[in-house]
Amino acid sequence: NYKDIYDNVFSYPLTNFYEYTGMEVGFGVLSYAFNLMGFPFSLFLFLFSLLTFYFLKKIAEILNINPIFVLLCYLPVYFVNHQLMQIRQGLAIALAFYFIIALLANKNKITAWLLFGFGFITHNVVGIFLIFFSKRINDFFIKSKISLLLKILLTVSLIFILCRIFTSLGLLDFTNRISNYSDSEYSEARSFLHPANLRSVVLLLFFYFLRPKKENYFFNALILFYSIGVGLRLGFFDFLILSGRISTLFTFAEIFILPLVLSLRFSKTSSIILLLFYFFVYLYIGLVYQVPFIFSDYLKPLI
Repeated sequence: NYKDIYDNVFSYPLTNFYEYTGMEVGFGVLSYAFNLMGFPFSLFLFLFSLLTFYFLKKIAEILNINPIFVLLCYLPVYFVNHQLMQIRQGLAIALAFYFIIALLANKNKITAWLLFGFGFITHNVVGIFLIFFSKRINDFFIKSKISLLLKILLTVSLIFILCRIFTSLGLLDFTNRISNYSDSEYSEARSFLHPANLRSVVLLLFFYFLRPKKENYFFNALILFYSIGVGLRLGFFDFLILSGRISTLFTFAEIFILPLVLSLRFSKTSSIILLLFYFFVYLYIGLVYQVPFIFSDYLKPLI
């Protein structure tokens, strides 16, 4: 686990860190650095989370939305999973979204690329974001004159079809990591109408029908990102880790879309009330139904 690797990190050479630990070298680099400074594992976790929060704040600033609004969406839905169980993916996704949003805003391009590189070596699953540098995909998302609704429908449908083709042809073992997952509890099937799947569809509809009245470049890009995630979640409904963890790379966009929509369509007071309601409802659902073991596990002393 994370603590064992952190405590014994000097036993693992960085040159083949993944071979020994099953974790990308970025985690090893941070573990080496914090160990050299004498930081205990608990402080390491805190600083790891702080890095994620920092880049969420930087993204919010580019999007011109209140960072607190973003945190109210992030904490109850993603924090309990990413920062407490999947900390590498949590940081990597935050860095990857900073990379995409910074490039869309034409800001800090060199820094954005460097941070994306570190995100990739922290959890290489974010490498999939490079598909957006395909000219055809970029033209469809950015330059195409097709209506936003049609783009959303086409995106969800095409991703869903591709996922079903991959599944039906047995192509899911194209990486060792996925191949290993296919023989574990992570390959568990979930119902097509599982609440998580229904939630993603409902949110997509909510985002579209409450879209900004004026054309908003960032909103359009983010909702299309979210549409990819919905297609992945539905398309891989019978392979739990792909339906959940892979789709999260794109449905993560919701923590920016919701504050963006509310800030553009509602008053500040109404936005705060709605976001607080969202926060407490999802916090309750997460801690009571989804990950009820969080309290018992994380109140245990680190030994």
